[in-house]
Amino acid sequence: MDVLREALVMFWLVLVFEFAIEGVRAVDNVALSCPTRQSSVLFGGTSDRANDGNIDGYYSDNSCTFTAALDYPWWAVDLGSERLVRSVIIYNRVDEQPERLRDLRVGMMDTWPTGNNSLLVMDAICATRDGPHPEARLIIPCEKNATGRYLVIQLAAVKVTLTLCEVEVFVQCKYIDVL
Repeated sequence: MDVLREALVMFWLVLVFEFAIEGVRAVDNVALSCPTRQSSVLFGGTSDRANDGNIDGYYSDNSCTFTAALDYPWWAVDLGSERLVRSVIIYNRVDEQPERLRDLRVGMMDTWPTGNNSLLVMDAICATRDGPHPEARLIIPCEKNATGRYLVIQLAAVKVTLTLCEVEVFVQCKYIDVL
């Protein structure tokens, strides 16, 4: 019976843990097609473009968000329930000015963020990244236990636009006792 139990547990673990990101076990992207918001919209760059599954970094392909030039612009996704986030992958714009992605704050909130022109009070900080990040794909492991329902990406800079071409969110898996 113990051999059968172990085989079933291993089978379920393989199903639950589909792949690993930098050594952190994760499930599929939990942000895909979830409700989103951002601090403003410019040039048709709506917030839902950042979690539609399209990692194309060309704005002309209607794949990236775009905010007005604000102080501390932000983007947020509703994960549906409180989650422990382990890592976030951000796909940056590659066709023009990828260095706009700079001075990042990634965190969690228990309510939708609101307002403009101020740093948001996050309930938990996943990570901060100073300076510009012109790379096409930025992997951000959460440095602390970042738990909450709404994942927020904010630029800690003034008079800047936020452009995200895709955001993937990976959460802590729960082991399931199948027997």
